[in-house]
Amino acid sequence: MAILKDRFNQSHGIHVFQVLHGCEYDDDSVSKSGFNHHSYDGDDTLFLDMENRRWIWLQSQLEATVRKWNLNEGWLEFMDHRLLEECPQRLCKMLEYGKSVLQRTQRPLVALLQTQPSAPVTCHATGFYPNIVDMFWMRDGEQLHDHVKHDQLLPNHDGTFQLSVFLNVSAVPPEDWHRYACIFRLEGLPDKIITTLDAAKIETNYVKPVDHTIIIVATVVFVATMVLSVGVGIFVYRRRQAQLL
Repeated sequence: MAILKDRFNQSHGIHVFQVLHGCEYDDDSVSKSGFNHHSYDGDDTLFLDMENRRWIWLQSQLEATVRKWNLNEGWLEFMDHRLLEECPQRLCKMLEYGKSVLQRTQRPLVALLQTQPSAPVTCHATGFYPNIVDMFWMRDGEQLHDHVKHDQLLPNHDGTFQLSVFLNVSAVPPEDWHRYACIFRLEGLPDKIITTLDAAKIETNYVKPVDHTIIIVATVVFVATMVLSVGVGIFVYRRRQAQLL
């Protein structure tokens, strides 16, 4: 931190130095790669070019450091061994130990949602794993691009994922709804999940507004009936009183 503050001509304040390093391993091709990135105060400063075995600076203040590191053959060999040998071995062990969790396949719950009759219909899938998924709307067996909006893939609290795709049904005649379907495909599942666009299957919390005209008319009729009943009662009472007198 002292060296970085000196290179960037800083004498005080709060500063953040970050290092991100790791590796990738492909079981099928048995290929592996590594990476090492450095950043200072949120800006990338330098990274390791694994293919050419050299450090590259992204800010001129780190040029002296990069030149020094590139002349240190032992440091470059250490990074090669760390990122291309040790890291893939540890990664494979972790996958083996956590295979039942990390390599599981979990089916989603797919539902059609709509906030109100004029709103887009949402095809919502949640609770699936892994996150290698494809989800889209189809019409007559062909993927639909017009009047469709895709949401971001989001994590759930239990480690599963959720995804939504929206269809603007205002552009779809009601008699053509049966031609539309939401398709969900998940890596690890042999079959795709097909959900046909059907008004009876749509879940909503929309409550139809109450017709206040009917309530007002019913209230007026009720009040009029009560007034008429009271009037008739008073008339009968007075007539009987007159007869008694």
